[in-house]
Amino acid sequence: MRTLVLDGSAADDTRAAAVRAAILAVRPDAQVLRLRDLTIGNCAGDFFCWIRSPGQCNVDDDNRVVAAEMMAADLMILLTPVAFGGYSAHLKRAVDHILPNVTPFFRSIGGETHHRPRYRRYPDVAVVGWMPDPDERAEEVFRHLVARNGINFYADRARCDVLVGDLPGEELHGRVRALVEDRPGSVAVPPLAPDVPDEGQSAAPGRVVLLTGSPRTATSSSHFLGQYLLDRLAEHGTEVEEIQVYTSMGARRRPAVLDRIAAADLLVLAFPLYVDALPGPLVAALEHVRAHEAGSGPHPDRRLVALVNCGFPEPAHNTTAVAIAAQFARSVGVRWGGGLSLGGGEGTVGRRPLNEIGRIAAPLREALDLAATALADGRPIPAAANALLGRPLIPSRVYTTVANLAWVGKGYGNGVARRLLARPLERAGGWGYDEIT
Repeated sequence: MRTLVLDGSAADDTRAAAVRAAILAVRPDAQVLRLRDLTIGNCAGDFFCWIRSPGQCNVDDDNRVVAAEMMAADLMILLTPVAFGGYSAHLKRAVDHILPNVTPFFRSIGGETHHRPRYRRYPDVAVVGWMPDPDERAEEVFRHLVARNGINFYADRARCDVLVGDLPGEELHGRVRALVEDRPGSVAVPPLAPDVPDEGQSAAPGRVVLLTGSPRTATSSSHFLGQYLLDRLAEHGTEVEEIQVYTSMGARRRPAVLDRIAAADLLVLAFPLYVDALPGPLVAALEHVRAHEAGSGPHPDRRLVALVNCGFPEPAHNTTAVAIAAQFARSVGVRWGGGLSLGGGEGTVGRRPLNEIGRIAAPLREALDLAATALADGRPIPAAANALLGRPLIPSRVYTTVANLAWVGKGYGNGVARRLLARPLERAGGWGYDEIT
């Protein structure tokens, strides 16, 4: 059995070294890729891996190594500290680049829309997460994320374990062995109850910061969703500002940006769903925010809310990402103000201001209007706003049919229509790391 280990830890993480050693004791021939040592750029969200070079990222860096080694493996093991109930930024940035290993076309699995597989077989998935102290909710969110990834990775088995504190060596090795060994399992998604917003009244926010986490920046659906909310809040006399994560969190600009975020009474996260969670660069930004505000204590008059949109028609796909945002709010001691989930963001909003979209976006505008009124008054997003987005704005069958035809059209436009289902990584023996580099 060929085993691939993707290590998403930081260089000074001593728990990671112990977990790696335990895995290698069970699978001495495992290939370990320390993601922090690889060159992996941010996923650009341009879908060129589907419509220009089908099955391969347009950017020629080590992301291609990760995607190829995944398809050559029988078992893929992900290692990560638990970050707000999700993966570390190192691991998430690599996971975001697994997208070329599926196709753009849609299918239904259990009544829910997913992308069709590109290959005939995929590796099983095992994930080891660790955290210093017990946190039942973070562990629950983490396990839900792994199960969701298992479905989208087309793994026959997806399992995980969460290690808390410094475990004795014998226990650590036993836990890892039980996880890694080829034991019966399945991809069963555990239920995940939504985080209830903090209903307590707080002061009306004087300053609002929108943190937009899309690589398309000011032309993204996330930007136009957040901008509509900011415009409504500004009508209540609130000072508003938008910060683009992908262009503002470099080492030189980051300290000033973190100070501006810390000064916000209301922080709005607006982002697209990337592989069941937040995009890697947004995770990195939130890790910086947490480090910047460490030790500052709780902030009862500050709130955080999330606006999440996905390319699937059903908004339920966003559940895990919203829960991760809520976990981040807890970690920095601010009130959770709730989240709004939009399904079919690309097909509904696209790259247009909401006021320029017709009746199809009416429920979305109404939901954001309700949210703005409540937030401006120091209250969380009301349940009525979420109820407006509880069903797809475009019927699922219509959405997927139109989208599938659109992918074919884009393929023709780029001269690759006959290769949209190409399997570039499918060859005898798989691809080796040395062959790729």
